Amino acid sequence: YAAFTDPEILRAHLAYVKGRDRDLWVDTFATIARYEKERDDAQLAVSAAAPGRVACSLTGTLDPALYDVPLTVVLDLPAPKSARAERAGRTLPVRVSADSIQFDATPSPEPIILTWQ
Repeated sequence: YAAFTDPEILRAHLAYVKGRDRDLWVDTFATIARYEKERDDAQLAVSAAAPGRVACSLTGTLDPALYDVPLTVVLDLPAPKSARAERAGRTLPVRVSADSIQFDATPSPEPIILTWQ
């Protein structure tokens, strides 16, 4: 442990971290620990429903009242242009990159339908 010699060092560091919030996840220890346990328990099954469409089953055995941190699901796909994820009539936020589609969801018995172009 080494104390900061000037409070501005900490401010500059926090500003740097905030500026990279697209690349870094900052949260409480409790939330990150729940995410890790939930991730390790989760089961993901993906089945092709049609070209450009899959059904995903993201399930787990942990108590959903306590383990409710959305997990990030990444599906590698060649050059997707756009995508949509839906579960139980609700749209899930989706991120499309050059070679994958990502969405966040909690384990649940309801299937997730992912469509893309």
